Amino acid sequence: MQKLGFLNIWVLLAHPVGGDTLRPTNPRLAAWLSGLLPGAGQLYNGSIWKAPIVWAYLGVTGFLAYQAHQQYLYYRQAYRHSLMGQASSPTLMPENLRFLRESYRRDRDVYIVLFLLGYISQIGDAYVEAHLKGFRIYARLRPDAIQLALGWR
Repeated sequence: MQKLGFLNIWVLLAHPVGGDTLRPTNPRLAAWLSGLLPGAGQLYNGSIWKAPIVWAYLGVTGFLAYQAHQQYLYYRQAYRHSLMGQASSPTLMPENLRFLRESYRRDRDVYIVLFLLGYISQIGDAYVEAHLKGFRIYARLRPDAIQLALGWR
């Protein structure tokens, strides 16, 4: 019985179940497309649902980094003016303006790091998904045994 089970797995590995209708994907091309235009590698691989997630993530982190940078510039200028005695906001002390400036600078830096991590991750995702595009798992259920085969295009 063991020999028959091994034979069944060998046959399934050699002859995959069903026709393979997938077009071959080039991992390097998928990575280059994602690097040039975020989400393009996911579209190339056929994962259409991932592209809007990539766009939303990069758009939100980019927008938050821009907003934090604008606030940083505002409070940097206000802090400089307060040190020269030309305070534009008499209610905030220079120490508070310095704290706000540093806080927005730190937030901007964190958003930039998150943006870059998302950008690099989507390139890696496109590359790995293109490599795994031809990997298939075939299973046949029978009353006496479960046959499992792994296939590679």
